[in-house]
Amino acid sequence: MDVVKGKADACRFYGNLPLNKVAGNFHIVAGKPVQIFGGHAHMSLMFSPIPYNFSHRIDHLSFGNMNTGFINALDGDERIANTESYTFQYYLDIVATKINSRRIKTDTFQFSVSEQSRKLDHTSGSHGQPGVFFKYDFSPLSVVITEQKMPFYKFLVRL
Repeated sequence: MDVVKGKADACRFYGNLPLNKVAGNFHIVAGKPVQIFGGHAHMSLMFSPIPYNFSHRIDHLSFGNMNTGFINALDGDERIANTESYTFQYYLDIVATKINSRRIKTDTFQFSVSEQSRKLDHTSGSHGQPGVFFKYDFSPLSVVITEQKMPFYKFLVRL
């Protein structure tokens, strides 16, 4: 993941994440990660009184080949936190897709998304960490998209 340099009007990330084809997650949170009990926590959660705002816009998110012409489920998605201490969670179901057409032959992935967001308030029992969380799982099914040329006589018969 790279951080784009320039005028600091917002944090901007772009890059590629190599993923294994098993369920997993990635997230964007504030603070330095600390390894504990087979996982990790972030130092900002434990020591920082700073309220974080994780309003965000996802310009593009894809898995696999980007040149397929697909419009991905989260492209252009924007979420605004009206107050600080919000957590945004995206649940992605990723499906392997094989495309065979006259223009393109490729193996790629499509995904569907469910999402939720909530304000964190530890005093009222709404615990968690402010940030943007992506949890994904790969479907055991796959999709094959095949384009076949129809002979002209079949076209006429269908009319």
